[in-house]
Amino acid sequence: PWPPGKPTVKDIGKTSLVLNWTKPEHDGGAKIESYVIEMLKTGTDDWVRVAEGVPTTEHLLTGLMEGQEYSFRVRAVNKAGESEPSEPSDPVLCREKLYPPSPPRWLEVINITKNTADLKWTVPEKDGGSPITNYIVEKRDVRRKGWQTVDTTVKDTKCTVTPLTEGSLYVFRVAAENAIGQSDYTEIGDSVLAKDTFTTP
Repeated sequence: PWPPGKPTVKDIGKTSLVLNWTKPEHDGGAKIESYVIEMLKTGTDDWVRVAEGVPTTEHLLTGLMEGQEYSFRVRAVNKAGESEPSEPSDPVLCREKLYPPSPPRWLEVINITKNTADLKWTVPEKDGGSPITNYIVEKRDVRRKGWQTVDTTVKDTKCTVTPLTEGSLYVFRVAAENAIGQSDYTEIGDSVLAKDTFTTP
């Protein structure tokens, strides 16, 4: 047969991945019986056979090394023999799947004045496999529908929100962000009133 199409890689994990390819444009006049997968470790020159007799155009490869980069190519087989190899896949790195973090925990207002609120929270339970880079803090006057962004670059697990309008009720929420994306928001349970806790005698 002619060679299959260039393979693509999906569902990359720490030690496994799924390879897809398309059938050859011409089967050489005999039915394609199976496929052979060959692998190249980046930095080496030898293509190694890692699977033979593969019946479909998709295959799960396991037993790979975390942190190692690989390329793959595929040959089609009919009863006359094997095709030339396909074009190699783009190189891929085996690593833990990464996700956005889980939401921050225990958001609370620790101090309130007529125009500021001090918030604090605890880091998310899961960072998604990638370090948390920043937090996003938002406020909302309870009489309004829309949230207002206070700060999207908070590095610490605390933030002073300002300005507030004296005498208004507010709710606050915070999300965590890593290189992959943003968590869901955690919102405070009860609204707080913007007023000075202590008044001047």
